[in-house]
Amino acid sequence: MDLKLKGQNFLVTGASAGFGRKVAEILAEEGANVIAVARSEDKLKELQNNYGDQVKYYSGDLFQKDFVEELLGKLKDTELHGVFVNAGGPPAM
Repeated sequence: MDLKLKGQNFLVTGASAGFGRKVAEILAEEGANVIAVARSEDKLKELQNNYGDQVKYYSGDLFQKDFVEELLGKLKDTELHGVFVNAGGPPAM
């Protein structure tokens, strides 16, 4: 399916696993550029390895003010076409 996302920039948080990971993968498969954010750098590197230059990643905790400020500074000149805000939920039981 062509969602006409080629070349558009999307920020996806919680992109290392689960719902966030799948959204990041689908966006990349549709030709979008994905800015993936999560705490697990190894999983973010794997995502980037799978999709090459389409994926940039920043590893850190969005609950840490310093990381958020650093991330915003890095993205200040990036035009975003969409943001997918996602965070892990409580432990499965």
